Amino acid sequence: MTRAIVLFAAAILAFDGVAVIVLGVLAHRPLFTVMGAVMASAAIATLWSWTRHRARLDEIRRDADHLKDELRSLDNFIQRR
Repeated sequence: MTRAIVLFAAAILAFDGVAVIVLGVLAHRPLFTVMGAVMASAAIATLWSWTRHRARLDEIRRDADHLKDELRSLDNFIQRR
């Protein structure tokens, strides 16, 4: 669900950025071209930050599982004594 929302938002932002770039070029408005480039860059940054966020969440999940295994091992050790 979140993947679809992020991709949809990034696609809309990228489309708007390209449209504003084209408008700026056709209307000879350099500020529009710059604004469109910023919007297109924001779409790329959105995807980049989302993938970093997902990778970090996976790393946190792995660390939590590792800690659970260690706690289980310690619990078993204590119960055997």
